[in-house]
Amino acid sequence: MRQQERLREHEAALLRLSTPLIPIGDDILVMPLIGRLDAALLEHAQDILLKGSPLHARVAIVDVTGVAELDEAAAAGLLKVAQAVRLLGARVVLTGIRPGVAAALASSATAWTDVTVRASLKRPSPRPPATPAAGPDHLRRRIGRPRQSVLRDSP
Repeated sequence: MRQQERLREHEAALLRLSTPLIPIGDDILVMPLIGRLDAALLEHAQDILLKGSPLHARVAIVDVTGVAELDEAAAAGLLKVAQAVRLLGARVVLTGIRPGVAAALASSATAWTDVTVRASLKRPSPRPPATPAAGPDHLRRRIGRPRQSVLRDSP
């Protein structure tokens, strides 16, 4: 009896550690998910996010970098979590997409239209400004050569 109680306590602690909710701004929350996404973990994650989202969060980032595999049931569960958070007015961003997870999300029958998906938490680098058409003057400036006259003086 005592051993079963300890086992339940350990499972509950592991569940709490697998679904932390971290505020990273006044209106942004991050939940990194760790381990295998089973029904219990997804239900707990949804519960934590729904309790945290009313705290003026406009964005809830769910990071699945710590999830090695994702099956169709887990993909559907993630979408359910995202939809529940959206109903409270927060935008959901799914990050940490690995190739196997991307394949599972793409092959799932669920629609990910309301969820922003990013490969990682890292902010994408800004694009360089557009450059003018690459004419001769532009190329000379790029390689640092002065302009030389093409026309030669006639003797």
